[in-house]
Amino acid sequence: MKAIGIGSNQPALWAQDHGVIHLISMHLTLRTARRLAHENGSYTLLAAEHAKLKLATGTQAPSLERMLKVRDDRPEQLRWSWPQPQRAKHPRD
Repeated sequence: MKAIGIGSNQPALWAQDHGVIHLISMHLTLRTARRLAHENGSYTLLAAEHAKLKLATGTQAPSLERMLKVRDDRPEQLRWSWPQPQRAKHPRD
């Protein structure tokens, strides 16, 4: 984990058993997500979208309309939205 910038030469005082287990599991989850994104081509598609919006140039952020248009041009497998929240039914209802 230190090879990718997580950690330091100083001992971490918070690194108790539960903290270390959590840190390692989150690191492995991140590595798995990165690998999956490269394997299924999502990384390439989203990197092209990033370049299309010119986010890496340090210029002004794109407008909301521009971001929504680029989002709508995504392939079907990369489109998603949060579900609408539903009210929980009261036990008396």
